Amino acid sequence: MALQYNVTTERTQELIAIGDNVSTKSIHITNRHASLDVLVDLYLLSSCGANRYYLLYQHKIEKGQYVVLNHQNVSFNNRATGFGLYIKLNNSHSTVDVLIS
Repeated sequence: MALQYNVTTERTQELIAIGDNVSTKSIHITNRHASLDVLVDLYLLSSCGANRYYLLYQHKIEKGQYVVLNHQNVSFNNRATGFGLYIKLNNSHSTVDVLIS
C-alpha cells in the first residue's frame, strides 16, 4: 500500500504516525514548485518525543527535481514503542509531493 501526500506548508506534517505499523521500502519526494527550490527536513521522532533522527536535514531539492530514499535508508520500527515519520519544509510557498511505498 502506497501513501501519498501533498505538502504545502512550512509547518511540520506527520507522514506516518507512531503505531501505524507501516513498512517502508522507499520514500520519493518531488519539488512541484515552478520557480523555488525547497529545503526539506525528513525525520523520525521517538514514541517518547525525546529523540529525533534526521533522514534528510535541510536537504535542497531544486525546482522540478526529486529525491528518492530506498529501503536501506528508510526502514524503521513503526510500532507503538517505535517512531513516527515527519516532514518540514523551509518555506510556506513550497509544494512537494511525497510517495511512501
